[in-house]
Amino acid sequence: MKAESLTLDDRTFLKKLGGEKRKK
Repeated sequence: MKAESLTLDDRTFLKKLGGEKRKK
């Protein structure tokens, strides 16, 4: 997966995962 090919949805999804990881 290339960062330059990330779409808005992908970025939002990754942000969600990052937030969940931080909560844990």
